[in-house]
Amino acid sequence: MSRTVIRNALSWLTHEGLIYRRKGKGSFVAEPKYTAALFQTLVSFYDEMSVRGHPPVSKVLSQRRTSAPDDIAAALRLQGGALVIELSRLRSVDGEPVVLSTSYIPYDLCPKLLDEDLSKRSLYRVMEQRFGLQIAFGTRRIEAVAAKAADARMLRYKTGAPLLVVTSVVYLSDGRAVEYSISKHRADRTIFETRLVRTPGSAALSVPEIGDGLEGVLEPGGCQPGS
Repeated sequence: MSRTVIRNALSWLTHEGLIYRRKGKGSFVAEPKYTAALFQTLVSFYDEMSVRGHPPVSKVLSQRRTSAPDDIAAALRLQGGALVIELSRLRSVDGEPVVLSTSYIPYDLCPKLLDEDLSKRSLYRVMEQRFGLQIAFGTRRIEAVAAKAADARMLRYKTGAPLLVVTSVVYLSDGRAVEYSISKHRADRTIFETRLVRTPGSAALSVPEIGDGLEGVLEPGGCQPGS
């Protein structure tokens, strides 16, 4: 087999994410990435991974009542200093940490959430089944950042390596905000997948910003942001 064929094969494998290259060291088999459709449907990370055959396990880092910082209170449409439940979790898939997430939930909506074991359960399912909260829609925003030392240690990741940070606000059917969350995903183990639909004759769609609430929510049949 010629060197040209081998080089082309290695380039294709690199493009597909099956191997990665290190200058001066060679080519290595890449760890598989977990594909999530979190920007397509209103599902939790737990439910998404469970459907794909990789139910995650969460290490609960904090589950406490606290006063909301001003920016989080504003996102949840609460008064400054209002009580919220802070839920921080390190999410692992197949024994490897891949997501570090922190959620803030208005305390008055489900105070007994403090007593729930969320290590192997979906937060959204607990809200709906245990507390009767009807989650209806949400907004999500994604950006790439360099991992800080503290986050890298938790995720067993390299400081400065890329993280995909997903900021979400989730709403009830009556328009009240029920969760504000920040999730930091390891970029080397995560692929976000979405389905795009073009509506003939539509010049532009109005996409709600984080914290905007009901204003700008797409009509049924459009590409509504998921959670």
